[in-house]
Amino acid sequence: GEKTTVARVVKKEIDIDVSQLEVPEGPEDDDEDDEESEEDDVDDRRARMRKKKLEKMKAEEERKAKLEAEKQKEADEDEDEDEDEDESGSEYSESEEEMPSRPLLRPVFVSKRQRQTIEERKKMEAEEEAYVEEQRLREVERKEEARKLVIKQLKEEEEAKLRAKDDELPDDTDGINEEEERK
Repeated sequence: GEKTTVARVVKKEIDIDVSQLEVPEGPEDDDEDDEESEEDDVDDRRARMRKKKLEKMKAEEERKAKLEAEKQKEADEDEDEDEDEDESGSEYSESEEEMPSRPLLRPVFVSKRQRQTIEERKKMEAEEEAYVEEQRLREVERKEEARKLVIKQLKEEEEAKLRAKDDELPDDTDGINEEEERK
């Protein structure tokens, strides 16, 4: 009974239309029109800020409701999987139930086999770091290999150009060694 009325009261507070709110004004002076327009601007700005705040609150509550529904669905699925195992439950005190600022999460039993211990987490982190380091070393090796291949290719091209120049030049060794030329 009390829970539903509290929820209804909170819901009614959120559904208030900001444009219908009246802002009490202080004493006005007819001589100071500039101050009145500035005060009106300030009041309008405050009203817009209140409206934005209420919209944010509504959006946040909707998001929290969706998140809670998803978590409840996941918890129900986890319960179906762990039916044969003992589950531990906890009761919430009334003060915890009355806190609307953040949703309360329901504890979910995780079997011993499925639990992740600190050592396992550290081991997984170390493996991940080793993998990242290995990838970095492979990348360095690939870059070095690529650089060497480019240098090798450039040297081969230079040698090919030099050989092409040598082939194009006429043979000017006539008459130097006549015995070899006769063979």
